[in-house]
Amino acid sequence: MKGFVLPPLMTSKQMMVGGTDAFNELFGNEYEFIPLNYEVDNSDFRPSQIINKFAADVQAKIENELEDDEDYFIVPISMGYSVLNLLRDLKRDPKFIMAISPFLGKESINVPKERLNKITGALKLITSLKMEKAFWRPSVVKHFSGDREDYLQHVIDIFHPSIAISSFFNCISIKNEEFTRKEIPHLVIMNKEDNIINYNFVERWIKENVEDHHIINTNMPHSPKKLEKEYFYEGFSTISDDIYEWFKKQND
Repeated sequence: MKGFVLPPLMTSKQMMVGGTDAFNELFGNEYEFIPLNYEVDNSDFRPSQIINKFAADVQAKIENELEDDEDYFIVPISMGYSVLNLLRDLKRDPKFIMAISPFLGKESINVPKERLNKITGALKLITSLKMEKAFWRPSVVKHFSGDREDYLQHVIDIFHPSIAISSFFNCISIKNEEFTRKEIPHLVIMNKEDNIINYNFVERWIKENVEDHHIINTNMPHSPKKLEKEYFYEGFSTISDDIYEWFKKQND
């Protein structure tokens, strides 16, 4: 069965290749993980349409990969869960969802509400004035990176400023009650010590809204030093048996 890995928009191809390589090494006997990388043509680039364009691209790639009666699942990572909600025209729903540190609107971010409202307002202004490049620097990004300087500089170096800031603002504007994939079984993988996603909020939302769910705890950091295969392999190898058993139940 094919599993489509749906990244946050602020993701490099290096990260996606590393992640899918690790997943395929751990589960590749029965499952094939396929990365859904986001590619933007800067010559025809309107920040306000980033998230919708990404959703359309993802939908097309999934449809092109699948046979008419082929089952599949989706693996949204962090803000990839926001994009998942926009895949409204798929011919059929995924059999299940494996959500990794799912982002459920701004209430799910591990930042005090007052500070978050200020940041959201600033992002809205930056986006409307098309000044993303001027603000794409560590002093802004560190609010969401856990203040890890090595990770910060990596993010700054590889992500296009308009994609990063505009996509974050688009995702953060989605309200958690708008998420509509509640009827699909969810395997949720989260870290109780996550410095980005509010574990308690996400856990409560999943339990209250998704009838068929299973939550697995992990010690994977949200902002690793290196976005490479080892990060995913080390994090998932310790919980691979639990994941595999849940996969089997969904296919019985």
